[in-house]
Amino acid sequence: MKITKIQHVNLVGYCQKIHLEGLRKGDGMVTLTEQAVVSYCLNEGKDGLCTQRFKADLVVDKLDPLRTDQLLSIGQAQFIVTSRQKRCHPGCVLKPSSCQLIGHVFFLKVVTEGRICIGDDVK
Repeated sequence: MKITKIQHVNLVGYCQKIHLEGLRKGDGMVTLTEQAVVSYCLNEGKDGLCTQRFKADLVVDKLDPLRTDQLLSIGQAQFIVTSRQKRCHPGCVLKPSSCQLIGHVFFLKVVTEGRICIGDDVK
């Protein structure tokens, strides 16, 4: 798995410092998904409530299976996969069984601050 996008920026050589507070809302969480899910949100899933608003913090080329409490290293930073799951919003026209966000968006807790760059391997 390689990072292809960081916090809505897709520039070759772009790097971002990840703090313990995370990249959004200061909750220490970072979302991770794959490029296919981002494409789904823009195309087939564009009518869903979540898919219209979802913006991944980190996007990888291809997502390997992840498990809760798995430790990931990306660049200088370390993360742990949490048990938190992406849920559906009531009233969404998409069914949970057909929505690609369910089961394909992972919440990572920042364990060690550090710099990550587009092109970094996820280990």
